[in-house]
Amino acid sequence: MKLPGCPNAVNQEETKREWGTRAQDITVYLGAHNRAIGDEKLRLKAERVIRHPEYSPRTFINDVALIKVNNKIKFTNGLCSVCLPNENTAIGEGVEATITGWGNTSPYNLMYPTVLMKAVVNIVSQENCSAAYAKSIPPSQICAAAPGKDSCQGDSGGPMVVESDGTWQLIGITSWGRGCANPKYPGVYTNVVMFVPWIQNNSQDCGQQCSN
Repeated sequence: MKLPGCPNAVNQEETKREWGTRAQDITVYLGAHNRAIGDEKLRLKAERVIRHPEYSPRTFINDVALIKVNNKIKFTNGLCSVCLPNENTAIGEGVEATITGWGNTSPYNLMYPTVLMKAVVNIVSQENCSAAYAKSIPPSQICAAAPGKDSCQGDSGGPMVVESDGTWQLIGITSWGRGCANPKYPGVYTNVVMFVPWIQNNSQDCGQQCSN
């Protein structure tokens, strides 16, 4: 979630593992597509990292953080933000969602693409996801899967979005799973709908938050 001069939704473990724990160690690339040629539209430094105070590294519950960047972001035709869903939004089973990232593209070998990849997956019910993992998946997490498609290592913190009336909404943040594209186990994402109040409370000074 790109907010002008304000936080972006990210995954806690990704922040610690790949970006470091200090804001000054983080660079935010906006509008990037091909990592090999550095085609990002805008590059900003992080000013502050806001981690959810009740995040659990054991269960990945509350797996969300915000990054406040050091400058305002001006939206253009080539640089847009995704919108937050309404906190009462219900995402039903089977709904198509799009995931993106530069993560591993093979469940057996480390194959990281230079070009941004995307896949379309379908929402899996809490009941079926809980049954797959043989444990309760809480409402703060949402599951999705499709044959041969999934998030993988390196995609953590990436978006899962749905389109509604021409507007893209951020409904999930890549969090965890068992393997990659394993037909027995859906991918598990932070359910952004449950965190809308927390995100809004921590980004009240941000101005425009959605470029539609």
